[in-house]
Amino acid sequence: MTQPDFARNPCNIRLGLAFDGVNPYVDLSTNHFTWLVLLLNYNMPPWLTTKKFFVMLILLILANDFVKNENINVYLQPLVEELEKLWKGVKACDVTRP
Repeated sequence: MTQPDFARNPCNIRLGLAFDGVNPYVDLSTNHFTWLVLLLNYNMPPWLTTKKFFVMLILLILANDFVKNENINVYLQPLVEELEKLWKGVKACDVTRP
C-alpha cells in the first residue's frame, strides 16, 4: 500500500471499481456485449456498500467483442483523470465540523 495512513482519516473517500460484461440478448451466438463499470463507496457499513442506491454506474461500454486488458484503459481514461483531480484535492465543506 503506497498510502498507509489514507484509510485512517474518515474524510478520505475509499472507492472500489468493478466491471463485468454481459450479453443483453438471449441469442448467445451474437458478439455484442455490454460492459457495466461500477464504483462502490467503501466509506459506509459493508451491508450498505452494494445496495442499489449506493452503487454508482459510471460507464456503460457497448462493444462488439470482449473488452480486454489492453483496451480497457481507453474507456477508463476520463475516470482516471477525474480521480486524479480528487486525489490532488478539491474544495469541499466538511459537514461534520461546525
